[in-house]
Amino acid sequence: MKKELLPETKIGEFLSVRYKLEGERIELYITSDNVSASCAFKFDEWEKFVEGTNKANDFLRIFAEYKGKHYEAIILGKDISSEARKAFYWRPKVTCNDKEHSSPSAAAKWVKGGKETNGWTFWKYKDPATGQACPLNNLRNKEQKKL
Repeated sequence: MKKELLPETKIGEFLSVRYKLEGERIELYITSDNVSASCAFKFDEWEKFVEGTNKANDFLRIFAEYKGKHYEAIILGKDISSEARKAFYWRPKVTCNDKEHSSPSAAAKWVKGGKETNGWTFWKYKDPATGQACPLNNLRNKEQKKL
């Protein structure tokens, strides 16, 4: 007998998800208007799936405006590593338009067609405390002050 762990929950406009428990398995169902998928996990597999999902959620969305166009990118692993803390140096990889760049400046340079650009001032992020758009450099400075 299946036990519903989470009733159907809408994620965005077209996507929904639900979870069911059947014996020793957790079943995941994802549906949209024209596609559906399901998979089952053993309990130990489920824990690994959740752990991986949580890691995937550890990102910072950044954005910029250039020549009338809006650009968005993400920084995976938004927290500064302990090694970077020791060196007062944070050089996160940035993914923009499915292309990974070695730093915020490299991504900004790509957006600007090869023109050297300070990515720390080019990219902005939404400060969760104020809702304001702030230069990425502000976040780097806040992290350095914690050291």
